Amino acid sequence: MKIREEVQYGSTIALWSGCGDRFLSQGYKKPTSFSEKIELMSKIEDIKGVDLYGDWDVNPENVDEVKKVLDDNGLKTFIVTADLNSLPEFGRGSVTSPSETSRELSLEKINDAIEMAVKLECGMVNIWYGQDGYDYSFQSDFLWAWQNLIEATKKAAKYAKDKGIKIALEYKPREPRTHIFTASAAKALLIIKEVG
Repeated sequence: MKIREEVQYGSTIALWSGCGDRFLSQGYKKPTSFSEKIELMSKIEDIKGVDLYGDWDVNPENVDEVKKVLDDNGLKTFIVTADLNSLPEFGRGSVTSPSETSRELSLEKINDAIEMAVKLECGMVNIWYGQDGYDYSFQSDFLWAWQNLIEATKKAAKYAKDKGIKIALEYKPREPRTHIFTASAAKALLIIKEVG
């Protein structure tokens, strides 16, 4: 079956890695470099672009090198995901962390992703508030956290708009938290409505 020409398909680069989990942290596949992953992806005719994760795949120091590898393999960046999840500072949340330092770092990571998106000419940044939630009832001040989500998203949207970049909000019910504040499409849409 031939896929329609006007539809472009991409893949997250994470699928091309060892895919480690808590049972086997090094992953179930042979380790591959960034260049090897991109080369493998480029061999699939209908894949035209990639989803890059900030700090894992692309960072402010290697963004030009990443763009060259993609260009050399005929692929483009479809979206850059801001890294709001993989640092110890985000263990209690990113934009809803009780630590002001962690909240400030999360906004820096979003702005970094926006700047990288500009350099990669991809036009969109994904925000996934995966660490923002709770594991136990009454662990978080829900109203305060919700307001922080809205304010952080407003700041991100304004910064992105000024750079010509769109923002996507990813939702997921759980993991790494047992309950994520942006757990459903309805909650993501409510944030979008509040942000305007």
